[in-house]
Amino acid sequence: MPLRLLIVDDEASIRKTTRIAVESAGHTAAEAPNALRALKAIEEEGFDACFLDLKLGADDGLDTLAKLLAAQPTLAVVIFTAYANIATAVEAMRRGAFDFIPKPFTPDQIRGVLAKIEKTRTLESRVRSLEGELARESPPVALASADLATERAFEIAFKAADSSASILILGPSGTGKSVLAREIHHRSARRDAAFVTISCPSLSRELLESELFGHVKGSFTGAVADTLGKVAAADGGTLFLDEIGELPPELQPKLLRLLQEREYERVGEARPRRANVRVIAATNRPLADEVKAGRFREDLFYRLNVITVALPGLRDRPADLAGFAESYRKFFAARLGKKSRRSRRPSPWPSRATRGRATSASCAM
Repeated sequence: MPLRLLIVDDEASIRKTTRIAVESAGHTAAEAPNALRALKAIEEEGFDACFLDLKLGADDGLDTLAKLLAAQPTLAVVIFTAYANIATAVEAMRRGAFDFIPKPFTPDQIRGVLAKIEKTRTLESRVRSLEGELARESPPVALASADLATERAFEIAFKAADSSASILILGPSGTGKSVLAREIHHRSARRDAAFVTISCPSLSRELLESELFGHVKGSFTGAVADTLGKVAAADGGTLFLDEIGELPPELQPKLLRLLQEREYERVGEARPRRANVRVIAATNRPLADEVKAGRFREDLFYRLNVITVALPGLRDRPADLAGFAESYRKFFAARLGKKSRRSRRPSPWPSRATRGRATSASCAM
């Protein structure tokens, strides 16, 4: 599908040159000479992408970037900048810009960044399609419970969602820690950015470090190209570290640096990089015991354990089992084309009002 672009520059010649390059690539474009006109166009029409000049007359480019993204968070903003302002362009990307092009630029550079935007949009579409397929393959997860301890855990998690604090989710395997982590992300201000998962026990230490922080070409055997890593992919969003209790000791200080300073280094690269990520970690291990045994850093534990959400095991939630069974019965009946007989029993999960009364009664006791 052709992209709809907005070109924002106070120089008419730049707008014209960019528009010719955009239209020659099969896309459509509109123009705006200043921030006010650009914001009005975004609010009235909506666009897939925007080319924005950082030196926009009396308007500040970084302020304009923030306003454009506030008006349309999904907008891919490409920054125009002179070579002397590369550092500012990097700062713009940290604040949410998609890419930058140095001035003077060529039509091939414009077409190159358009191809990158198209590829990104295609991948996002595929991800949404796969998520839809996964949703159809399993019943919806009910983040409600008749168990007071579980309901209290959900309340803590959802209240903490809007903060940027790290969250540590504790609980036995199969209690839905990853599902809860994703729901926290969806309820946060970062919902429009990426939710990236990495499983700590799934790889060797060397491969896990590369997967997490990325690597540069030639840094080890098999490193045939630069790779950004999961931290870079989660920039602006949420990084979910599953089974954090199995993170190798050699990687623990590097994760601590990311949490403390928002900095990290790719494998084989000495230049520090910055990332604005919200970290949610989960484990089925008692991390406090791991700290006492010397297998987990105490300072890292306290950085991760800003907010704790403890999920009871399913064996401790007998009141919820009927609800799970009913949910699966309805789901698989629909999948098999069978008529689902309406249960004569009341819903096994309490209503929100009932849960509230139960919680209040518990507190009063």
